[in-house]
Amino acid sequence: MSHAVHMGMKTWLKAAVIGTCWIMSVGVDNGAMAQKVTWAKRILGELTWPEVQAAATSPREVCFYVRHRIRPVEDLGNGWPTGKEAWDRGHGACRSFAACIADLCKAKGMDAEIHLIYPKGEWEGHAVVMGHWKGKVWFSSNGWYQEATSMTEAERAVVKNMGWQRRAVVTARRVEKEKRQASRSAPVIMTGRR
Repeated sequence: MSHAVHMGMKTWLKAAVIGTCWIMSVGVDNGAMAQKVTWAKRILGELTWPEVQAAATSPREVCFYVRHRIRPVEDLGNGWPTGKEAWDRGHGACRSFAACIADLCKAKGMDAEIHLIYPKGEWEGHAVVMGHWKGKVWFSSNGWYQEATSMTEAERAVVKNMGWQRRAVVTARRVEKEKRQASRSAPVIMTGRR
């Protein structure tokens, strides 16, 4: 299917969903209409940063919104964006996904921490978010939500997905934003195996 046909179908779908929501809301108060339009925006992935902060109720939902908003691209830069910067840009590497998910989860009071996993002796690695939610360990790699029985199991899953099974890896946990503001061009990390 050509890009033009795909974009035409996407535009038609948006109009159909929003039109349906408008028709369903005729005769009801403005609060109900706002909920219907919010539902349409949720499905179509066009939430603003404040809207997704208000709408997400679990790490799984946060990952869903981020995965549908951020387009993965190869990014060789050194800087770490804030979650909002990555959201507004709409594309980025693993660190953009991780920044968005961690910032959104923390804004909602959810446990979320960025971890850098990389093969020993190499400079390039992979940023993921890990946390605890309702008694379970969860993690996200590029916006995909997964659950594990422990942080170690989550790390093993990331290592397997990256194709690093036969290599020793190092995991580093990023220091909070306030501590890393001094160095916006490179991440400040606490090293050590978890």
